[in-house]
Amino acid sequence: MKLPAAYKGSEPYIFVSYSHVDREEVLKDIIWMVGLGYRVWYDEGIEFGQDFPTELAIAIKNCSQFIIYISPNSVISKYVNREFDYANFLGFKVFPVYLEHTELPERLEFLMSTTHRLYRFRYPWQDFCEYYEKGIYEQCRYIPDATKEKPKSSESGKPLKSAKTLDSSLPESTEQACKTEPDESAYRILQFFDEHSHSAKLTEYIRGSRISRYEVQFEKATKLESIKKLAKDLARALDVPSVLIDGSMERKNSVFIEAPNKIEFFTPVQTILKTAEFRDAPSLLTVALGNDISGKHYLVDLSKLPHVLIAGVTGSGKTALIESMIVSLLYKTTPDELKLLLIDLKNTELSRFDGLPNLLFPVVHGLRHAGNSLTWLTEEMVRRYLLFHDFNVRGLDGYLALQSAGKEVLPRIVVFIDEFSDLMLERADKTEEAIMRIAQMGKAVGIHLILATQRPSISVITGIIKANIPTRIAFMVNTVVDSRIILDQSGAENLLGKGDLLYFPISASRPVRLQGCSASERDIDEARRFVLSRFGEEPVVYTLPDEITNAPQPKPEDAHDPKLIEAARIAALQGNITITDVQRNLHIGYAHASRLIDMLETLGIISPLESSKPRELLVTPGQIEHLLEMHDAGQ
Repeated sequence: MKLPAAYKGSEPYIFVSYSHVDREEVLKDIIWMVGLGYRVWYDEGIEFGQDFPTELAIAIKNCSQFIIYISPNSVISKYVNREFDYANFLGFKVFPVYLEHTELPERLEFLMSTTHRLYRFRYPWQDFCEYYEKGIYEQCRYIPDATKEKPKSSESGKPLKSAKTLDSSLPESTEQACKTEPDESAYRILQFFDEHSHSAKLTEYIRGSRISRYEVQFEKATKLESIKKLAKDLARALDVPSVLIDGSMERKNSVFIEAPNKIEFFTPVQTILKTAEFRDAPSLLTVALGNDISGKHYLVDLSKLPHVLIAGVTGSGKTALIESMIVSLLYKTTPDELKLLLIDLKNTELSRFDGLPNLLFPVVHGLRHAGNSLTWLTEEMVRRYLLFHDFNVRGLDGYLALQSAGKEVLPRIVVFIDEFSDLMLERADKTEEAIMRIAQMGKAVGIHLILATQRPSISVITGIIKANIPTRIAFMVNTVVDSRIILDQSGAENLLGKGDLLYFPISASRPVRLQGCSASERDIDEARRFVLSRFGEEPVVYTLPDEITNAPQPKPEDAHDPKLIEAARIAALQGNITITDVQRNLHIGYAHASRLIDMLETLGIISPLESSKPRELLVTPGQIEHLLEMHDAGQ
């Protein structure tokens, strides 16, 4: 039997008797009383069918005031009558509160004829509370002024996760309501399973900003699938839109139940960015994702992911999370350390970041410019591989660690594409190929992709994209099919929206539920002022032309590569050629093979890159020899 958080030992307290049919209305009053600082005892959790539990008798005997809620349900309830008779036997002056007009039996009418009565149904609830408080014994109040003192811990001694840790502007009554609400839901959960012939007990609960997690252990071995089938019925019993049920990895016969809170709190990005945890994070690509159920801040390192796929319906919180990630990076890095490529195909969301020196290009709008920017990014990735080959380093970290004078400054690049489904539907082949190449090879050269879409269909999130972007973030979706397309499992269809998400990194065996953070206009304006005050309005380093060619200019030292003739002969023999052909036949690495292909294209021997097709041979075998001879002679 767990008493409300406001109850303190044997000090004066109020006992409330009521029919469990009226529980919802009565608990509203109890939460209000607890919020004002009154010690309240009520018989939640006592098993039905017991004649007269000892703990109940002791609670009535030691109380200072006995309040009974009168309704047609309580009048015929043997449990309420039993409690009233015992209070009358002890000589208590009973305080009756009428939930609705009720004709009392002659015996009850006689016993209550001289007592003060309060008719709850006659007044608006706020007015009723004023009258109600006048009849409650002041000695049962453990805090004379509820705003001056706050309980520090629960009965078990564990710190309470109160609403005050989430929003310092909340009144104390709301904070107390947050502490009481999980007790009510826990009772309903256990009662629900008891009605469905699953005897269980509550082993632990955690209250989060928007959801609470309950760990329920069943007395007998129970199949998880049979419990999951009851999810919709349990949601109706709790009067919530949906619940998530999952098995516990630690305890046998236990399940986790995640249910929405009736009082919700959201996660502004500034609450995370101001913490020492974010400030002291060693990675430059640390971003804020949100809070987990226990209220712990959740930070991730993009360099370890290294690419992220985000999906969910309109209004579920995708763009808000992207803006929070961008704001995180603006505070964490300088323009020399990181460049952002923002592709906003909605044309409305990311324009507020325009003009910052951290941008690679001005915010990109339109399908043609978006496609060109991805093509440019692919070329930049290949160029960096060739540069690293020249310096004999394996990746960007090795290149940055070099103490070489006059080396090129290479910033990391993070690409955000808001609504990439438009690209996939209009330029599917080119977009998929560009995303595939960047996802496969971008991490080593410091390029990371963040893709977001509101259309989680197989035509948008293809198998190739899923295979190359294993880190997923799912917001609320409409169907279980959409959830499986994103996460390869169900769950996202039961999310609440407004930032409620499932984060499924490549290193995890199951997704983590978070309340995603959001950046307000004020947060974005503060980030802009922070960046501009430090670095000013520097012009963007790169320019994005209307059309981008795919043939980079070869370096002079590449002209006499002995493998060039062999690569040309492969093209002449096959009639076409790919980088893979050169790698396999000449036993060389990707960077070297790519350089040879670029050289053959520059000499006019093979065609330019077109989608994922092989490069076609443009000359005869005899002309190949002639072109190579002219090239070697420097003509």
